[in-house]
Amino acid sequence: LTWTPLLPANPTAAWGEYGTVNTGFERDNLMLSRISNMITTRSDSFTVYITVQAWRNAGTANATMDSAQRSAFLVDRSAVTPTNPNPRIVPIPVR
Repeated sequence: LTWTPLLPANPTAAWGEYGTVNTGFERDNLMLSRISNMITTRSDSFTVYITVQAWRNAGTANATMDSAQRSAFLVDRSAVTPTNPNPRIVPIPVR
């Protein structure tokens, strides 16, 4: 028995999750993309995006969207303490 490693068609290409990675960006960020679902960044600031839609006849074949409203804001919880439990919320203008 001989063991032959499975190599990509282009031996200079790096392996990605779904085959070979051919672009420079993908190759440069291969390690981060492989571990990104296993690491976390602790942060006190978040950007929140919300879209609310109103539909007529929802759940039927004749569903039509009546209206949609987009909103975005920043949430900063760096000053949250037991005596000040509310984070600072800053609206972001959305067109």
